[in-house]
Amino acid sequence: MDRAVKILAALFATAAALLLGCIVLAVVRYILPDFADLRSHPKDAALLGLAFGYLVMFVLVYALSARLIWQKKRWNMAVLLAVGSCFGFPVGPVLGIAALILLTRPAVRAQFH
Repeated sequence: MDRAVKILAALFATAAALLLGCIVLAVVRYILPDFADLRSHPKDAALLGLAFGYLVMFVLVYALSARLIWQKKRWNMAVLLAVGSCFGFPVGPVLGIAALILLTRPAVRAQFH
């Protein structure tokens, strides 16, 4: 059971790192070259800012989930973050449901402090 918990934590950490890499790549490839044009379209800039904030929020959710699950601390917060990760399409629902299935097992819950 301990191995499954560590694998889940590693998957959350990998998802956070990959999503952060995608954000950096998108900023460097698409936003920075067209920054002057983006300033003249405030609605597009606002939409882009919302999308950026959404993605950064999920990087934080995945990273914090990985940390809490790896350290086996704050079971309630880990479950709450697993539910929250279900909204991060396409990877989030898979990770969130797997986390909920694993974290609700009595043997796993007993390991948390």
